Amino acid sequence: MKIDDVIGDKAAQAEGEWIEFKPGISFKLIFSAKGKPRDFFQKGLSKLRQKHRGNIPFDKQQDLTLEMLYKLVVLDWKGWEQDDPENPGQSIPFPYSRENCQRLLTDSTVIRDFVAEESCDIENFGGKLDADEEDTAKGAMKSSASLDPRVREK
Repeated sequence: MKIDDVIGDKAAQAEGEWIEFKPGISFKLIFSAKGKPRDFFQKGLSKLRQKHRGNIPFDKQQDLTLEMLYKLVVLDWKGWEQDDPENPGQSIPFPYSRENCQRLLTDSTVIRDFVAEESCDIENFGGKLDADEEDTAKGAMKSSASLDPRVREK
């Protein structure tokens, strides 16, 4: 496996990639495991460690993650709608803004978890973690799931 395959597309990581949440709904995310998001998170953790004497409460870590996601990781979205307050039963677009993003990620743990997981998956940004078919044929390690006897190959 080539190292460049694992590293992925640096431009996509910094400028963002569209990642589908459900048909018709997508997020434009940047790679959260390096650059500004990573630096923001590491500085925040350092401050929390000092404040809490090394024992950071889980909710404080969650708050830091949420802040990193809505401030730095989510760049845009498509497809979200909301109820029209002037016309009950009608929907209007729910446009991207930092405030709307904070609201969406705060109100929905499902969406927040999706954004957090997908933004740190290098495969969404041109990286490749699985060995190619030739490497597998030569006896490269398989994932732990494929070694699990309960998982049967087709």
